[in-house]
Amino acid sequence: MVVCRQLGLGFAAEARPSSRYNYTEGELQLMNLTCSGRELLLDECKGGQWMPGSKSTCDSGIAFLTCTCRLPDLIPNFMTVYESLSGVVHSPLQLVRLYRLQCAFEEKCLASTAATYFQAGKSWAQARNEDSRILLRFSVNVLNFGNADFKPFAPRGDWLWHSCHNHFHSFENFAQYDILDRQGREVAEGHKASFCLEDVNCVGGGSKRYSCRLHNQGISVNCYDSYAYDIDCQWIDITDVPHGNYTLIVSINPEKRRAEMDMTNNQVICDFEYRADSIFILTGKLHHVNCRLSG
Repeated sequence: MVVCRQLGLGFAAEARPSSRYNYTEGELQLMNLTCSGRELLLDECKGGQWMPGSKSTCDSGIAFLTCTCRLPDLIPNFMTVYESLSGVVHSPLQLVRLYRLQCAFEEKCLASTAATYFQAGKSWAQARNEDSRILLRFSVNVLNFGNADFKPFAPRGDWLWHSCHNHFHSFENFAQYDILDRQGREVAEGHKASFCLEDVNCVGGGSKRYSCRLHNQGISVNCYDSYAYDIDCQWIDITDVPHGNYTLIVSINPEKRRAEMDMTNNQVICDFEYRADSIFILTGKLHHVNCRLSG
């Protein structure tokens, strides 16, 4: 990203291994550099070691960079997550009988401890009245503020059918949800959510082009995709999380499989308190919720 910016060539679209171009060796100029992606010049990055004249080989981890002037830029709406967690629109905490979560269980949307119920030889019929899970539900809106559409990296033939949502998901691990304690340790099993990418609504002159029903998936410029709290698997299973103070991190495009203008604005970070009185049979709430956008 910084290389393309310094050269005046826009944004980094792709990095390809040197072997693709039959590259064997050349002269190294700079190595071991750490950049955040916001720097204007390589000189602003951390570390780095100038090595003019040093020889490099294909084993040195060298890549060729492709620059472009047009890229998407996904930004999650932190207010949407805040309103979910603070109970403005709905109750964020829900106590759900395990038998109602069979589809979610099959798609691995629950913590692994849910499987211990069946390892004891019990059936789904028995689960009707015996076991429950505590779910932290929240909505996620993702807006494309770039100058190019955000499209799936996988070809249409590789999209996966999700029976819970009754449509194909074109982007596995489009979003990742994690809960950390104040020491930065993960306390709930992180959930990697796959999405069916579509234009739910648009702003600033954007127009809808993509739809899950039409099997034409993506997020257009100035349009946003939305996954509401009441959709299956739009949660984190916190059944095993003790009461205390935590941080929820919602990461979009976490594996950076698709290039964007800016990768530092892809997270919503929310601090909250989970008390003993937070969960009830029909409704629940969190305390002291504070959300912000990364970057």
